[in-house]
Amino acid sequence: MSGQYDGEEIVSWNVSGTWLLDFNSGIDNRVFRNLIQDEEGKVTGEFYYLSGENWLKGGTLVGNVVGDVLTLHYDRAPDFDYTGDFIATITTTGLTGGIFTDSHNNNLIWTAMGVEPAIYNTCSWNYFVKIVAAPSDAKLEGGYWKSSDGEEIGPAIWGEFAIIQEVSNDTCTGDHGLLYKSLVRAGLGNW
Repeated sequence: MSGQYDGEEIVSWNVSGTWLLDFNSGIDNRVFRNLIQDEEGKVTGEFYYLSGENWLKGGTLVGNVVGDVLTLHYDRAPDFDYTGDFIATITTTGLTGGIFTDSHNNNLIWTAMGVEPAIYNTCSWNYFVKIVAAPSDAKLEGGYWKSSDGEEIGPAIWGEFAIIQEVSNDTCTGDHGLLYKSLVRAGLGNW
């Protein structure tokens, strides 16, 4: 047997990349550019704005991701004495519910679209099991079939049968390889 399934969301979101911002004006003329998020959730980047046909650097961004919340401090220095703080909820479709509070006491609502920030594991798995009928002289002891001389054949399954080999691999659970091998023999042709 084998297959794939969507694993759980990775605990930390990754907002690295470029994000096009909309301050609820319908005009996307602001950008978070070169955002880089490290393993601890710290984020650095740059803020750009559109002036005519040119994108101009408006300042630097420093912040972090905690859970599904992104916070970024914006600093326009050294050219201007202007700062602000971006706060947003991270979703699979973008940054939403954002508020920007600046040093002039303005509170602006914004959203952003960019790279897909949610990271999910795609889990691949496979499972293989060999099952044989327990020999007529075998004895069932403590849930395991044992040969006439007391050697363990394998765990009992379906009444008169024994598992002689079991292999499981799953990229998300950590299962990897042989789970069980009969102490007597694991080949089907040997029974």
